[in-house]
Amino acid sequence: MDRTPIMGALFSAIRAELPGLPFGEGEAPLGDAGEFRAEMEAAGFRDVSVREVEHAWEAASIEELWGSMRRSNAPLVLLRDKLGEARWDELGKALLGRLQARFGEGPQRLGMVANLGAGTR
Repeated sequence: MDRTPIMGALFSAIRAELPGLPFGEGEAPLGDAGEFRAEMEAAGFRDVSVREVEHAWEAASIEELWGSMRRSNAPLVLLRDKLGEARWDELGKALLGRLQARFGEGPQRLGMVANLGAGTR
């Protein structure tokens, strides 16, 4: 989350709004290139290479960005299903308010980095 400030702030806001919920804590699975390489080699791949690729999305406003994330981010969708629509709508307003306070209401860029691994068997 350090490399994606908006996601880090979002998950921090969720933890603040829902204390005790271990949301966004810990490391992402295979988020470290060395770990990714080791897993592929343990699975029998050789000549393993891992590279980072960034996918960025630009939104006209933080509200537009939040609208997309709340529908397409898997952890958020699972949280919505767990909370139910009424509680989710209430939480969504609070989260949007926190994001607007931190990042403003103008255009936003969300860059997400992924590790891509390749090897031969």
